[in-house]
Amino acid sequence: MVEVKDLALPAPAGASDERAPIDDPDLAFLQFTSGSTAAPKGVMVTHGNLKANCNAILYDGIQAKTPCDDVAVSWLPLYHDMGLIGCVLCPLVAKMPAAYIPTLAFIKNATLWLETIHKHRASLTFAPNFAYALVTKRAKPEQIARWDLSRMRAFGCGAEPINPDVMRAFVQAFAPAGVRSEALLPAYGMAEATLAMAFLGIREPLRTDRIDASAYHGEQKAKPISNGANALEVVCCGRPFPKHELSIQDETGCKLADREVGEICFRGPSVAAGYFRNEEATRAAGMGTNGGWLRTGDLGYMVDGEIYVSGRLKDILIVNGRNYYPQAIEWLLDDLPGLRKGSTIVFSRPGKSSEEVVVATETRETDLPSLRAAIVAKVNDEMQLAVADVAFVAPGALPKTSSGKLQRRKTRDLYLAGKLVKSGTRPSGTRLLAARHAAVALVGRARHIARGWFR
Repeated sequence: MVEVKDLALPAPAGASDERAPIDDPDLAFLQFTSGSTAAPKGVMVTHGNLKANCNAILYDGIQAKTPCDDVAVSWLPLYHDMGLIGCVLCPLVAKMPAAYIPTLAFIKNATLWLETIHKHRASLTFAPNFAYALVTKRAKPEQIARWDLSRMRAFGCGAEPINPDVMRAFVQAFAPAGVRSEALLPAYGMAEATLAMAFLGIREPLRTDRIDASAYHGEQKAKPISNGANALEVVCCGRPFPKHELSIQDETGCKLADREVGEICFRGPSVAAGYFRNEEATRAAGMGTNGGWLRTGDLGYMVDGEIYVSGRLKDILIVNGRNYYPQAIEWLLDDLPGLRKGSTIVFSRPGKSSEEVVVATETRETDLPSLRAAIVAKVNDEMQLAVADVAFVAPGALPKTSSGKLQRRKTRDLYLAGKLVKSGTRPSGTRLLAARHAAVALVGRARHIARGWFR
């Protein structure tokens, strides 16, 4: 035990008119990654990064006016990059009025989000894909009839893969309240890029690309296809901001041509300085090098300078020598009756001759054998892929990050260890669930700090 004596704060010296010297390379704060694919890491965000990214979001992305006439609404947690930078610092820079909803209040009542937009005549908001699915499900016809959402010019969507069916259903449900397709704003970003890397053009309608699933999985090419059961639909996330670049690269760092699928790479003044006290991970990601490419770990392709994000590099399933992307299978199962929308995770387990596909999904259904058969049949019919096992779990039991992303790797680890919560043993309430997600993030941060301070 360390004994501390005579600990006292100095007397207030009064305010100083001198501004502290701050240069662009100076560290502003540590922004922890979400932890969706690995333990959270502290991204070193500099003042220069913040200046570049906030200006890009405000003036190149949403095209804010000076003086600003927008009003923002957010329920996002303030320890998340989209919540802190996009919904707090950007409004501060633009002198934009903003209304904030406690995150737990949104979790308890998702329609409070749109109620607040209506109340404040708001024009901007951002949220992950799951939030749009949730509020579409929860809103009642009498609420929609009362709301006026016609002033909204940007319903930003990012932080996780964007499901075009969710976006279309949102517009259709809230069109009577004045929501237009042009108000949807697909975006792409990550903590290592401070926040945003690309936006769809403001006032552009939602655009998607239908591609041949066989060519995508087998040849890593995004070949256009008009329709049919063998089509994948990918949302366009727009163009990179001025002074920033996006490219698609293979594992050796060579740039790929349009419609060739590879790792999304990014460079520009928004790329963070690196991971705090983790030089190995910094070098592996391509951060901390002057003008170097940030390797995002995301899969995608470019078409005429626009980015299409299609999955995570580390989440690829390799079954019988072919690559499959779990997100495509998860979205395929999203509309299956009996499954909770946005609450299915697909991963692989070791098999005798190849990796085997496992589906973990949340449900309240009691006829599990019939539901299992429906899942197996749908994946086999649509993907020509065999499902080796289906793990049914209780609503709210699949692990998520503090920002609401499903944790595929952690789910796989729990499954292999036999520790997934079985269907019928429901967690005790949404407040406890949200607290658990927040606790996971805090533990990750604490572990990271401890490794740095006490090694």
